Amino acid sequence: MIVLLWTLGCVEYSLQDPLANVDTPMDTAQPLVDEPEAAKAAVYANTSTTLFEFDTQAQKFDRIGDFRDATGTVDSFVDIAIDLQGRMFGGTMEQLYRVDPATAEVEPVCDISVSS
Repeated sequence: MIVLLWTLGCVEYSLQDPLANVDTPMDTAQPLVDEPEAAKAAVYANTSTTLFEFDTQAQKFDRIGDFRDATGTVDSFVDIAIDLQGRMFGGTMEQLYRVDPATAEVEPVCDISVSS
């Protein structure tokens, strides 16, 4: 038997039957909400210099372009992310950028300091 300590007290759990000490019946009702629809958003990937879109139907990567700003190519991209409003961001170890997912053009948002 395993004993777990919580800040509210001690609770015992059995590895044999996790529902052995449950007094109420298990909820077997159907959920009130339907399963969410599959995401229809694009799937993106990147290297340190280039943005790609993954075509899920053809199972292949399509090159969008190299990350670039007004001064030229931006390299050393670490990662990209998309916020809840659908805006793409990406960054290097020194800079956070807003990324245009159609062209891979970037606009600086702010300097960042990453300490190791």
